[in-house]
Amino acid sequence: MRVALLSSSATATSGWGRFTVDLGCALLERDDVEMRLFIPRDAAPPDDAELASRTERTLPPARPSFRRAPWTLRDYIGRQTMPGGIDVVHAAVEYPYALVAHAMARRAQVPWIVSAHGTYGVVPLQRRPDRWVYRAALGGAAAVTVPSLYTRDAMVQAMGGPVRVQLLPNAVNLGRFSRAAGSDDVRNRFGIPAAGRLVLSVGHLKPRKGFDVLARALRIVRADGVDAHLVVVGPGNASLLREQAGELGLDGFVHVLGEVGEPDLVALYHACDLFALLPRVDSGHFEGFGLVFLEANACGKPTVGTRSGGVPDAIVDGETGYLVDEDDETAAAAAIVRVLADEALASRLGAGARRWASAHSWPAYVDRLVALYRDVLDHEDARSRTR
Repeated sequence: MRVALLSSSATATSGWGRFTVDLGCALLERDDVEMRLFIPRDAAPPDDAELASRTERTLPPARPSFRRAPWTLRDYIGRQTMPGGIDVVHAAVEYPYALVAHAMARRAQVPWIVSAHGTYGVVPLQRRPDRWVYRAALGGAAAVTVPSLYTRDAMVQAMGGPVRVQLLPNAVNLGRFSRAAGSDDVRNRFGIPAAGRLVLSVGHLKPRKGFDVLARALRIVRADGVDAHLVVVGPGNASLLREQAGELGLDGFVHVLGEVGEPDLVALYHACDLFALLPRVDSGHFEGFGLVFLEANACGKPTVGTRSGGVPDAIVDGETGYLVDEDDETAAAAAIVRVLADEALASRLGAGARRWASAHSWPAYVDRLVALYRDVLDHEDARSRTR
C-alpha cells in the first residue's frame, strides 16, 4: 500500500520529530508499504539518508492556532495536493496537519487517519476558529490513534460527537537506547560529582511537567540521608528551576543541563540510578503518555511518575516503577528512596522495565499500524461497493 505521512518535523530534536523519524524509518523497513513523507517547507530535512530520499518539503509551516490569522487557513485546507496513487493519508502530528491530511485525502478521495499524542490533540477543540475545521478533520477521519486511555477519553469528550479512536500506545527505539557509549564519563563532562546517586528527569521545563515538585522531593530524599543528585535535561526556563533549587538549599545537587545531544542523553539514561518525572494536569494541558518513561525503561532503569494524564499507561506500578499522586512530593520522595535504598528491588524493577520496553518496540507498533491501514482500506472498499 502507498502511504502519505504528514508531520511538522523529521529530526529527533522534539517529541513529534522523534516520533516521525522512528515511524518513517520503521515503515521504510517493510516490504508491504511504500511511504512518502511530507514536512513543512521551512523544516530541516531528515538526517537519515533513506528517509530524506522519501521526503518532500511542501507543507505550510506549523501553527499552534489560527485565532489571530484565520485567513491563513486557506494554505492548510484549500491548496494542498499530493502525488497520485496514494492509498491512505496519515497525519503523524495532530494539529494543524490533521487539517492538511483532511484536505489532501478528500481531493484524492482516499481515507485519512490522524495520530493524536496528548494535549495538542485536544486543546484546538476548545477554541475558535480552530475547533470548527479541526473537528471536521477528526470526525471524518477513518481512525484517530491515541497513546493512552486518558488521551482517548479527553478527545472523545472534547469532540462532543463521533470520532473513531484507536488506542495505540507509544513505541521506543530499542536500538537507539541500548547504546551506552560515554556513560562512564558523562558525570565528568557535565560537572556532576562522581559520588552520589543520580535521579534523571527529561522534559520541557514548563509547569505541567512538575519539576518544582521533583526538586522538593529531592530535598526530602536528601534529608532522609540518601546522597542523591537530580539531573534535568530539556529546553525551557533553566534559571527558574535553578532559582527554586537554591531556595530549597539544593545548590550543587540539582543540575539543569538544558538540551543535550542524543549521545549524551543516552549516556545519562544509562548513568542514572532512577528516572523520575512528575507531571500534573495544568489548565487542561496534560501528559499524553510520557515517552521518556519508555526510553528510561529501554536502558533498564526504574521510573517514578504520577497518576496524571496518560502516565499510568506508561508505568506498570510495582513492576517497572512507581506511581504517586500529583503534587505529592512526600510520596514521590518515598518512592525514590525505596528504589535507591534497595538494590534487589531496583534490579527487579529494572528487569521489568526492559521487558516492558521490549513489548513497545517500533516493529510491533508498525505491525498494529499497518493492520489499521488495511482495516481502513478494506472498510473503504466495502463502502465503495455499496454505493
